[in-house]
Amino acid sequence: MGQSEASDGLVYRGGVALVTGGTGFLGSHIVQELLTRGANVRVPIHRRPMRIQDPKIETIAADLSREEDCRTVARGVDWVFHAAGPGGSAGKSALDAMEGIRTNLVLVSQMLHAAWAEGVDRFLML
Repeated sequence: MGQSEASDGLVYRGGVALVTGGTGFLGSHIVQELLTRGANVRVPIHRRPMRIQDPKIETIAADLSREEDCRTVARGVDWVFHAAGPGGSAGKSALDAMEGIRTNLVLVSQMLHAAWAEGVDRFLML
């Protein structure tokens, strides 16, 4: 693939991108950008519904703290954009902040392992 193809976003055209946290603030912007670049997008749904409606978005009910769900959502995707996790621990106790960090570590490790096991080409953690 030539440099101009990559810079024009053609690298995503027709591929499948998994966006964890795709219903959140950052994730929804990633979803929108991938759609404009021609990607098919898969978004695991856990607590929040998908606000963006597009026929190129596939949603799957999943709890990414469960290994089986991570494998399911990673199956058949080309790229993972990992933006899932609890946010906004400012103003909470140190214990709450540490719980958020622990949860993020679990989600990252589960998704990294699932992506590796399913042969995903690229993994971007945000």
